[in-house]
Amino acid sequence: MELVYWHWIVIGIGLVLVELIIPSFTALWFGLGAISVGLLLVISPELSLTLQISCWAGVSTGLTLMWFKVLK
Repeated sequence: MELVYWHWIVIGIGLVLVELIIPSFTALWFGLGAISVGLLLVISPELSLTLQISCWAGVSTGLTLMWFKVLK
């Protein structure tokens, strides 16, 4: 299965919308990570699925860790 940029953006928007139901900010950061991978694919569409998922995990983890650092 090949994911193109708009798949990631739709997944990201879906996760951001899930944030309206779930009262934690975790889904928001995962959604922003997915949107950032979608934007990265606009620039570089030849990224492999493994690299896409790695970028999503890295950006999501980084945003989540920054949020908890700011929350303290």
